[in-house]
This record gives sequence, C-alpha cells and structure tokens, in this order.
Amino acid sequence: MNRRTGTALTALGVVFAVAASVLPASGAGAAALPPERELRQVVGDAMQDRLGAQARSGYGLAASAKLEILVEPQRWSANRGWTFGSSVFLIPRGVETAPVVSLFVARRTGSTWQVGLQGTPAFAALSHRAPSQVVKDAERAPFARTASPEPRAATGLSLPWQRNAGWAHWGVHGNSGASRPYNSIDFYGGDGNVRASRAGLMYRHCTSGGRWPHITVMHDNGYTTGYYHLRDTTGKPSGSAVAHGEYLGRIASLSNWQRGRCRPERAPSLRAVRALEQILGLPRESLVTRLGPPRPRGRWARQVPGALSYRDLCPVPGSVGRLLGQIEQTADGKLEWLGCHERFRVGPDHEERSVHTRLVFRARTDGVDRHVVVHHNELGRLPDVRHGAYCRTGRVRTDPDAGVTAVELLFERPLQRGETYVIEYGFGYREDGPPTDFYQRWFRFPAHAYLLQVQFDPAALPARCYRAWQPNVSTPADHLTELRLSSRHNVHLADTLLRPGIHGIRWEWD
Repeated sequence: MNRRTGTALTALGVVFAVAASVLPASGAGAAALPPERELRQVVGDAMQDRLGAQARSGYGLAASAKLEILVEPQRWSANRGWTFGSSVFLIPRGVETAPVVSLFVARRTGSTWQVGLQGTPAFAALSHRAPSQVVKDAERAPFARTASPEPRAATGLSLPWQRNAGWAHWGVHGNSGASRPYNSIDFYGGDGNVRASRAGLMYRHCTSGGRWPHITVMHDNGYTTGYYHLRDTTGKPSGSAVAHGEYLGRIASLSNWQRGRCRPERAPSLRAVRALEQILGLPRESLVTRLGPPRPRGRWARQVPGALSYRDLCPVPGSVGRLLGQIEQTADGKLEWLGCHERFRVGPDHEERSVHTRLVFRARTDGVDRHVVVHHNELGRLPDVRHGAYCRTGRVRTDPDAGVTAVELLFERPLQRGETYVIEYGFGYREDGPPTDFYQRWFRFPAHAYLLQVQFDPAALPARCYRAWQPNVSTPADHLTELRLSSRHNVHLADTLLRPGIHGIRWEWD
C-alpha cells in the first residue's frame, strides 16, 4: 500500500486531517449474494485489503482485531447498475480518533460488482464512465486527480478557521491519544467555527451510523481534507461545492465552556473531556467529576426525564434548528406522547412513496395549541405531498439543500392541562421518490406506545428486515431483531414505554 498522509489537527472536538492517497483498485467478489448485499461485501473486502492495516494502526488495535465497516451508497443509476457512496471503518468505543474513510464508485456487470476506491485508477476510470446521476460532470476531474495529487509543497491549504485569526493549542499527540507517531495538534479558541481549508467538493460520511458525522472536502489538486468531531454541520447535501473558508460546522469548544457560555454535558462533549484528561496525563474522570450535575435546558424540556435535543438525534441539527426558529416553536416539551402510529410505504422501484403518522398527545400545561413536525430525507429530496387531519396547517419552512421540511400543525383549540388530542399528518412523493432502505423516527421525549408498519410493493420485496435502535446519532445502529415479512408484504415493530432515541426499521434488497 502506498499512502501519503499529512498532518492531523485536533481542534478540541474537531479532527482536521489532510491526505493524498494512491491505492490499488478492487475487483468484485464472486459470492452469490443479493446485489446490494454483495456490493457491501465487495466494498468491505476492498477496504480491508487496502486500508485495514492503516485503520488498525490509527485506532490503536492489534493486527488481528476485527473492524466493522459501514458502507453507505449515496446515489444510484435508474437501473441500479451503478452506484456512488462512502465507506468507513467504524471507530471502536473508547477510541478517540478520526475515522478512516473512502469514497467509492461501483458498476455491476453481469452478476459481479467492479469497485474503485478513492485514489485508485479504477476510481478515476469508473467515475469517467458512470452516468451523470451517479457521478456529476463537475466531479469527474476532481475524482481522477485523487489518483495523482500534486506535490506536497503545492497543497495551498490553510488551517480550518477564519483567516487572520489565531487559535491556541494544548499540545501534540497521536491519532488515538497515545499512539505514535505524534501527528495531531489540539487547537482551541477563536469563534469555534470550522471552515474549509481550500475550495472543493464536500462529502458526508457516517450519516446512518458511526459515533460522529464526518465531512471531507475533495480539492482540485488531488488532496482531500477531513473534518471530524463537528456539531451544527452545514446544511449542504453531500457533493456540494464549498468555497475556501466556507463554514462547515462547529467544534465542541472548550473555550466556550471556559467562558461559561455552555458546559460539557452531552455524551460527545464528555468524550472530549475524557480525551483531554488522557492528553494532559490527568487521573481518569478527574475533570469529569468536577462538572457537577447537568443544568436544566428549557422550562418544559427539563421536566421531561431523559429528553434529547435535535443535536443528539439528527445528522442536520443546524438546518432543523434554523427552521424551528423561523416557526418559533412554543410547544417544546409541553405535550406528553401517549401513542405514535406510522405507516411507511415503499414503491416498486425501492423508492419512498409516503409516510402517514397518527399522534396521541396529553397536554402537560394549559394553553398548548400546536405541534411542529419535521421530515428529513438524507438525499435532499423534499416531499411534494403534505396533508393533515384534525388540525390545520400553519407555517411551513423548508431547507432544500439539507432535505428538511418543518410544518406547524394547529389544533382546533388550546388544550387544558391533562386533555388529550389526536392529529394525523403525512408526507409523500407523487412520483420518482428517493430510494430507501430504512425508516426511522427521532424520539426526543419518552413515548408510551409506538407502532411502525412498513408496506412493500409486491413486485419489490426485501430479503431481510430488522428493527433498529440508536440512543443517539453518534452511536452505530443496533439491529435488535430480525422481522418477518407477512403474507400482505409488510413488517412492523410495536413497543411500549419507549425511551428517547432513534427507533426504526431497516431492510436489505435482493
């Protein structure tokens, strides 16, 4: 393996890494598996062969350690014979480092997949031949340059913060804190905003699993910079162009904690504090125990045990927060969730057709008269059908770049404390819905009961279905139970006393 890796800069919550890779290509495997499962296996095998040793070294693991690989196809051709996506070695618990990731392009020929990983001649060749709905015309030249980056002295990269600003640093260390060589620097300070170190094309990784969202920017000189440990990330979809110095996200900034603006309370922030203990050589938990109990957040949200924020649950919290701010959400935490029943319909081309939701609430206080619902599609497709029942539609706000829609649903009257209320609403696509292999709901608050039904078209039935659960967006999904497809071509999950988190169903296609 011939890989050239530049300096990694850890900005107290954001890991910035730059790398130029020259990697051999990978052919397809011959296992007789369903196409999409075979794709994941072939991409996984290529990752193990070309990047497995680097990942184990960077994660501080033994050469024989088993690594889990997340393969995320992001675009498909109409005949599903071509695909483009991201693959990543998931970071084991207890390890603090940036993930090893790679984009890929794959083509299905006959019964096998040909896969090219980023930085390989195969990646450049497949990108050149792929249809435009899989690889955009503007991406072909940058993809090809990853196989032959310019000399190191000509990177033209800046540090990932505002120009003419200075940040401080805590010291140097290896990828995992204790590993060698020392190739990372912990920065803090400034305004906490992380910016692109050069213009390029931005890609998202770890969108359906992994402990933190990860962003890479592919530059015109063949180099790629990576940005990890981010929060409030840009709402732009994967594949968007970004300018030099454009905002990408915020760090879990210790400088904000020191100035008293906020304090580390959520799991990702506490992991940053524990990493700092290790870097400074302090006893384990010596800083964490000084933090004291968490502070309340919001008058009503703080009265709901275990309540989570959108930062904890969704990959685009910045976009969701902006839309909710425009609607001026006033009912947050004031409604107790007695029941949620959803029906998700999948079309004959593996596409999302519609989702219908019925919610049963009980008012925690007098006067609550509305509820705001959010729909998010990871591919940036906004639904073109919206409807509601037992309520009327108020303000509607959308973010096309992030694929987020927020709708205000107004009740018939203000509720009295203890009064129950039922609303129904739905989102859908008239035609050409986005491809899908999962449906999930973000539960910010506990719920008494949840029923999710997924209805498949008889012409396109999945090979396997699983119930999936995540306590937060940074934790990989656990496939708790395999679900059996009924004779009416649907599966369901039903549960009571749900704790906050991400609940849903995932499936694999033939």
